Amino acid sequence: MSSADAMEIMMSRRSIRSLLPDPVEREKLEEICRAGLYACNGCGEQKARILLIMTPQLLDDLRKLVADRVYKMSLARHQSRERTILKAKNNIKFDFTYGGPALAVAVAPEDWLHSMADCACMLQNLQNAAWYHGLGACWVNQLRWLCEDKDEELIGLLHQAGMREDETVFGSVTLGYFSGPAPQAAPRREGRLVFLE
Repeated sequence: MSSADAMEIMMSRRSIRSLLPDPVEREKLEEICRAGLYACNGCGEQKARILLIMTPQLLDDLRKLVADRVYKMSLARHQSRERTILKAKNNIKFDFTYGGPALAVAVAPEDWLHSMADCACMLQNLQNAAWYHGLGACWVNQLRWLCEDKDEELIGLLHQAGMREDETVFGSVTLGYFSGPAPQAAPRREGRLVFLE
């Protein structure tokens, strides 16, 4: 891949919120996750990990639990969280995975200073790699919200999936094939790049 191809992937990748339930090839998912593991990380410690959940029953359990918990949440001051809560309250079929057959959950030690940054870099690499392989991906925050709220049932499911006692969720990406054209990027807002020369 040329540097121009890499730039095209970064500039064209969009979040895909309608995924097909069709399984994704394991080899492709492994390569996508490997790209995540090569992301930069604090002090080179490589503490962040990926739990790649493809088990239909576990995905269904997570979908049901998240839909139930988000439906019961009070409206929040955070705009994105409020949109999600309203969507759950108004949509019986609320699915935080957008129908994706795979969910990459980024976990890291709760007390590690760089956990959020490490997981964010890891998931961004993962999303770009998914785009390169023709897959849709979307960052989803609901598992992180519920871990912050110390939801014991969710934490129990995540421990069954391999999350360690000292870890928590810092973000997740749902993955899958998508049909139709990808959305176009919105124009970039002015004033977000400041040169100091």
